[in-house]
Amino acid sequence: MPRPSRFLLPILGLLCLCAIAFFLIRAEKNPIGKRAETTFLNSIIRPFRKERPPRPSRPLTREETQRAEATGREWTKKFSARFPELHVDWREIPDEQNGYLTLFRFAKQPPHPLPTSEEIQACLAPWNPEKARELLAKHAAVLAEVRRISALPPGSSAPTIPENPTGFVNARPIKQSTDLLRISARLAATENDAITALSETTAAWNLSSILHHVDAGTLLGETVSVLVDLGIQKTIVAEILPALGKEVDLASWRKLIARHPRSATALADVMRGEWNTTTNLLHFSLIQDHLSGNLSDPEPTATAIAYSFAKTIRALREDSRSVAGEKPPTFSGLSPEGNEYALTLTTGLNAWGKGYQRAASIHALRLAALDLLILEKSGTALTAEITGKISPEPATGRPFVFDASTRILSPPAGSDVPEDVEPVKFPW
Repeated sequence: MPRPSRFLLPILGLLCLCAIAFFLIRAEKNPIGKRAETTFLNSIIRPFRKERPPRPSRPLTREETQRAEATGREWTKKFSARFPELHVDWREIPDEQNGYLTLFRFAKQPPHPLPTSEEIQACLAPWNPEKARELLAKHAAVLAEVRRISALPPGSSAPTIPENPTGFVNARPIKQSTDLLRISARLAATENDAITALSETTAAWNLSSILHHVDAGTLLGETVSVLVDLGIQKTIVAEILPALGKEVDLASWRKLIARHPRSATALADVMRGEWNTTTNLLHFSLIQDHLSGNLSDPEPTATAIAYSFAKTIRALREDSRSVAGEKPPTFSGLSPEGNEYALTLTTGLNAWGKGYQRAASIHALRLAALDLLILEKSGTALTAEITGKISPEPATGRPFVFDASTRILSPPAGSDVPEDVEPVKFPW
């Protein structure tokens, strides 16, 4: 097991949270929003502004290491029993059928060269079918491999935790692979091949599903899934449906988009997975610092962190709008060092939840657009009042706003609506 010093784990937590912010900030013109971005980054940086002289933890003996690992596992088991919100029913699945394990290994060391960002943009900006064909032919081996992975069930993250105790997911190969599939789907739509367009889009969606539906997901894995989903949704509404035309099977595309609702319950599952993935490394680090004389209260600190995660998970399950909370966690009764640990691993989570809620609003808006198109295809006239017949904006519970003259669907007005949710212009 990796043996971080007292100051390595906070830095590791900072890097992981910044990686999460990186993807959320850049997905579709800043899904997290400018104000939330500032709050999020400041909340991460704040605990580190006061400099403290480093006191490195000493290496543990073999016997101490074994005892620390055993004690850490006992704490994990005890906290899972004490806080049922943290309990995970780990799936037992053969490695060759484990989608998460296979995707994790693919992303860690891709077996084939992946397209560069420049190659992808050369196909898309502006859309160039000929360059798209060339790119797909060049990376046929990658496409074959990711199609194979996309057919696997989500599986379990448990086999990856010993070698990856931080829950890190190499996002770039996954994003590049789904970009290839999206280009393939768009090319098929351009050629009026609706079956292939849906099949390739489904494969891209399935890769995202592996990260979203694994038994114990992580914040970074869910961030990658959100990023992929937002890109797929935009491609469907803005590119594929217009190319296929009014006779397209809207119900099939709606069913695909509806597979990943970004709900408070789904976020609670992610938080549960985050704790279960990182807890062994956390507990070992706390015990190592204690044995080095740098931390007087390792178990109370671990308890406070577990309680904070459990409290957040419980709030998410009880109140679907609690993801918008901005209050940072508070800890009392801990040593200064224990408080630093706890703040590092829990601060910023509510702000991250705001970005997640924005993704939920974008998802709901695009799903509502398909619902209205389906209603129209059945003979219902689309008027301004029609949005009362479909699902509302999830953060506010208010209906979306439809302009029949411009055929644009927008989020409701109000300061309580997530920031920067762009309206959807209907494809016809």
